[in-house]
Amino acid sequence: MFDWLRPDGSSAPVFIPILMGAGLLLSGLAWVVERLARVTAGSVADPGVAATMARLGPPPGGLLDDSADPLRLLRQPAMKALRPLLVFVVAVAVIFGVHLLQEATEYHGGAGAEAQTTVLFSIKDNDFGHGDAFAATALWQTCIATICWTGEDEPAPAGERTYRAVLRPSLPDDTHRRLRGCIEDLVVNHVKGNVVSMHSGAA
Repeated sequence: MFDWLRPDGSSAPVFIPILMGAGLLLSGLAWVVERLARVTAGSVADPGVAATMARLGPPPGGLLDDSADPLRLLRQPAMKALRPLLVFVVAVAVIFGVHLLQEATEYHGGAGAEAQTTVLFSIKDNDFGHGDAFAATALWQTCIATICWTGEDEPAPAGERTYRAVLRPSLPDDTHRRLRGCIEDLVVNHVKGNVVSMHSGAA
């Protein structure tokens, strides 16, 4: 007879086999649940996982197949001989583009071919306090100094907070851009301008 079956007035020996039986029962239940989950979920999840993993596989022709490589033609002997020519053409195109950009942005100064350039500009100020005419003159004189133009007439009123000024002789294209940029970007004593029009022509 097992010792734990002997009656000794204590309930502890009886608790031990009950605990073991409960553990065995729960382990069996967990195993059944895991098997059911594997059977029911496998048919749904496995194709999706396989399709996802298929994208990680090698290309159809293998890793050494270069049929889809856009640079494959350049590796052929005929194209290798043309590489120096291609490099030369690209270099010439880059140099030509840089030259055009330099010509478009470089300031040459000088005078234009027409008799005069008329500039119509407006002003706005932030508590300047000395009147619109003084503000327009201050901005105008500052900007024509940046293009080395002196001795011109003061800007004349041409509307509400709008003024007209004439430069003789006319301005070339790069000086046009420089003067417009000064009037529209420079702030003099809280005064900022905006070019309404700028054109060159006969007096």
